[in-house]
Amino acid sequence: MDSAYAEKIDMPEKANPPNKILFCTNLPEETTEQMLALLFNPYRGLKDIRRIPNRPSIAFVEFETEADATAARAALDNFKITPTQTMHVNYANK
Repeated sequence: MDSAYAEKIDMPEKANPPNKILFCTNLPEETTEQMLALLFNPYRGLKDIRRIPNRPSIAFVEFETEADATAARAALDNFKITPTQTMHVNYANK
């Protein structure tokens, strides 16, 4: 077995500690801030949505509190944003 492959399957992805900024990945290229606002607005404390130029598959979503971000993450992680694409929501690096 290739050692790089073994490292990938043996090493779990390091999770960031909870905080008030969420890191969204695996977004379709056509996703807009307005589309993300529709998804995240139902959760209390939405403060800001930031897209990264030249990186259409990621976004940062900021909440007023860590608890607000945690509630949104619990509800929207692995949300099927299209019939074939699942959005991943994790805590951002601090």
